[in-house]
Amino acid sequence: MTIHLKTPAGRENHDSAEAAYRGLSASGGGPSYLAIPGGKIADVRAELDALAAQLAENVAATRERRPIEAVAPAGGAGDLVRRIGLAMQLEYVGRREGAAAPAFYTGFTTDKAMEVPARDALDIRVMLTRNQLSSLAEALRPIVEEGEAPRADSDPLAFFRRIQELSARANNDMRQIGETTELGSLLGEYLEDLPYRSEILNLTQADWARFNRARQRDLIYQLKSKLALYRDIHATPEKWIKLDPRAVDGEDVTTIPLYRLP
Repeated sequence: MTIHLKTPAGRENHDSAEAAYRGLSASGGGPSYLAIPGGKIADVRAELDALAAQLAENVAATRERRPIEAVAPAGGAGDLVRRIGLAMQLEYVGRREGAAAPAFYTGFTTDKAMEVPARDALDIRVMLTRNQLSSLAEALRPIVEEGEAPRADSDPLAFFRRIQELSARANNDMRQIGETTELGSLLGEYLEDLPYRSEILNLTQADWARFNRARQRDLIYQLKSKLALYRDIHATPEKWIKLDPRAVDGEDVTTIPLYRLP
């Protein structure tokens, strides 16, 4: 979705910019493009308020398993968000029922600037709820504690086994002890579908045993620093957004840079 502020200062490239933005925001249902003539702050604020209200309705409707209703004026940013939400619902229902739903929001990009490959072109972030971040922190905590324990030096294979046991007890599922092969499988299902696999997520018992102690400590230090970050985010109210005023605090959301995940 693209919101184009057609300010007087940029009048010379309004047409070319609109063409580019329409192409950028194109999907199976057409371009998700909105122009705001003049780019006045009051107009922008009104559109963003409508967008936020409709986004909250989209989330509520999805949670309540009902069709999304229009809560914003037609033709504005809120209306675009409603159509996007309906398209996502259609795709989900089609996938669940095994139907061939149209392909929405399928594309590709590069995370590096093509003209300057050393420069990042995207700041990729993952949206998590407060409950999800708490679960992730709780999954990391025993790994860090076990990795820093004096006994971790004596038997690297036992370390991985203890992590499996702690996770199994926390989830009340002792089957995890025998089924877990990678450390990433202990850190929450919402990490499994991310478009990347870090060294830590792919770490197996054999990998851990093969590393020397310095390498093991380096990995534990990385996890410890990320755990501290998650705790800091969790304790900072201004880092959280309430998408639905009716939702409990655990459903507030924040965004975490991809490289800050395990």
